[in-house]
Amino acid sequence: MTTLSAVEFMDWESAKIAMDHNGLENPLDSEYKYYILIEMSGNQEEELMQEQMLELLEKLEDHYEDGVMCDSETQKEQIWQIREGISMAASSTGLTFKFDISLDSQLFEDVILKTQEKVNHLGGIVVGHGHIADGNLHLNTVMKGFNDLESAQKIRAALQPWVFDYVQEAGGSISAEHGIGILKTDYLGHSKSKEMIKYMGKMKQVFDPKGILNPYKVLPDSAL
Repeated sequence: MTTLSAVEFMDWESAKIAMDHNGLENPLDSEYKYYILIEMSGNQEEELMQEQMLELLEKLEDHYEDGVMCDSETQKEQIWQIREGISMAASSTGLTFKFDISLDSQLFEDVILKTQEKVNHLGGIVVGHGHIADGNLHLNTVMKGFNDLESAQKIRAALQPWVFDYVQEAGGSISAEHGIGILKTDYLGHSKSKEMIKYMGKMKQVFDPKGILNPYKVLPDSAL
């Protein structure tokens, strides 16, 4: 049986920042605005899995410009090294403003381009990467260096709450993987209705009446 084990998205800026930081060459010998990484796994023979992948690419041929299959484990590992190295590369390059949002994957390009309009003139580099299947986009803006606090404040003001407002209008979620925590509590209403937040608060009171579990996180004060 063969299954899709990964359908990943990354734009060129994401791939480039990972390659530059880790000293990697582009294993695909091509530069495109966006990349989709598809991985299949299973207990069938490799030749049969390759045939199934080719069939999938053929069905999707109207939706992409170019496609290539890895011809070695080395090439496969190099591609995954780029994809998995994006977040660390961004954080090591400079101050990074990270948004972990969920929305229709058809909107990935739109929100990336509009974010670029917001911050490019302020010295911010937008990198977008994520998971197609669950609509999770890591929308990050990177500054070069860590000392320009004035520009950092301008970038933060340009992004927040604008990103959350965009997600709300798109019917998405302000947090896909990393939780609400402390920084997003005031924006929980962008993803959840007042009634839903009220019920979340009631559940919190039932299971944690003394507020000792994850204190000050997830729920706004109005829900407690």
